[in-house]
Amino acid sequence: LAASDDYATLSRNGRLACVLSLTRTPQEWRPYWRTIPMTKSALSWSVWFWPRDEVDLVRDYDVCTDPTHGYGAYHAILHEDWVRFGRVYDAYVAHFQDAPVYRPSRKRFQEKCMLRRIVVTSRGFGFGDGEIAVVPLLDLMNHGSRAAFNVSWSYVPGETPHFKAVATKSIRPGAELLDSYGHGKDPKQFAFYYGFLPSRRTRRATFVPPQVRSLKTPLLKELVLRDRRLVKKTHP
Repeated sequence: LAASDDYATLSRNGRLACVLSLTRTPQEWRPYWRTIPMTKSALSWSVWFWPRDEVDLVRDYDVCTDPTHGYGAYHAILHEDWVRFGRVYDAYVAHFQDAPVYRPSRKRFQEKCMLRRIVVTSRGFGFGDGEIAVVPLLDLMNHGSRAAFNVSWSYVPGETPHFKAVATKSIRPGAELLDSYGHGKDPKQFAFYYGFLPSRRTRRATFVPPQVRSLKTPLLKELVLRDRRLVKKTHP
């Protein structure tokens, strides 16, 4: 993988997804790995699986028109990784040729990598110089508001590198441990990366145009209902 130019140009999430797709899961990690939903149905919230015809219906709303955090910008990143997954596969097959190694079909490899990329994006912890890791236990923490989150984490390098979680306030027994996924993020980033929208007192449109009412993708519909222009028309 390290010798492949396409692997080097993958996003950091894409690189880890490639490794997880091509390497055998160590025995001690398998129970944890089996608990992670990695099917298309389980990850249908991802932008990658949003029906294009539904996206086209709301192409004039902020979820699509935002050049930085909109659907188009994020989907383009995923598509670039999809193409590179295929090229990495070609390099992998060419390198090993007739060797008895794991060799799914090209499309199956791309699909497997993309599912893992979605999981890595929603559960991963960025650290060091542009690295990312999936950390058992820590990845169970949900996002908490500024007032509610009660745990912070850090990466500790050295001879035995590890992650450390520390309580930021007193936590009563039985209370949920809450991390911060980033309070400065655009709501669309929460939807695209993690599959949910942070709870906040945000106005939603009460009058819903027919094309919005017909949407069957929950996250897409909720983002449109929060669109400022639509809310402004509904709440003068």
